[in-house]
Amino acid sequence: PAPAPATSRPVSMSFLNDHGEAGPIAKPARVPPPAEAVVVPSTGEPLVNLWIPAAFPHTHNDESYYVYQVYVSIRGQEWSIFRRYSQFRDLHKQVRQLFPNATLSFPKKSLLGKQDTKFIDARRLQLENYMRSVISLCLSHARSPLVMQPSKETLCKTLPFLMPRRAAPAAPPPPSQTEPPRFGGL
Repeated sequence: PAPAPATSRPVSMSFLNDHGEAGPIAKPARVPPPAEAVVVPSTGEPLVNLWIPAAFPHTHNDESYYVYQVYVSIRGQEWSIFRRYSQFRDLHKQVRQLFPNATLSFPKKSLLGKQDTKFIDARRLQLENYMRSVISLCLSHARSPLVMQPSKETLCKTLPFLMPRRAAPAAPPPPSQTEPPRFGGL
């Protein structure tokens, strides 16, 4: 029998992870969203709900780790993605480069307790708060395409990390040396 996820929420259904392997998934309809959506700072309008309802143990090429389910809802469009802690850490490095003055709390890497369910659940909540902060940061810019055209497509263009994946994404072309930096692309 497969180990239970590091959460008390029910598990059913299955998913294909980024490696094309099947695994369990928390049923989105049973997962309660956070009390408040991430809002547009200028208007206070609720826009994005994002939460991490579960973490699942996974093994790939004899390496064991947890995969976090990230559930996203924007303007009636809902989807789940699955990411490892290392992918969140890579996102954090990109966010720090684009927004060097932003103060975001990111959970530290730990070699001890990585398989402990209490540790995983605490990290799950920290990652959820971190992701909500990243979305708030993206919404705080007046020229944010996410504020002007709120949709799944715009959110995934702004934060490709949130894009559902079936295969490895193609590498984007290098930016032009004369082209000014544009918002998004985390």
